[in-house]
Amino acid sequence: MNRFLKGKKVRTMKVLGISLMILLLLMAFSMGWDVFLSNVDFNTSLKNTTNPFLVMELAELAVFFLILLSVFVSPVRSFYQKRKKANEENNQQHPKNQ
Repeated sequence: MNRFLKGKKVRTMKVLGISLMILLLLMAFSMGWDVFLSNVDFNTSLKNTTNPFLVMELAELAVFFLILLSVFVSPVRSFYQKRKKANEENNQQHPKNQ
């Protein structure tokens, strides 16, 4: 069962990584299009690219940040749990002499 869950987490992280990469590439393409073909300066291009995030309402921002938080909290929590388990195993193998 544990092997199945690890595989599912890896697939999820791959999907999220690919989605983030696609988002960044499309944003870079959009900015490049503005700068090189429309003769817009970089700051205006950056503003045009990030504009959808600037006009979000409070509820939309809350949902957006909750999704981002859920994406990043799980791997961090998993890392700390693995580190804690490794430390406990290390302490059991090599107890401190008192």
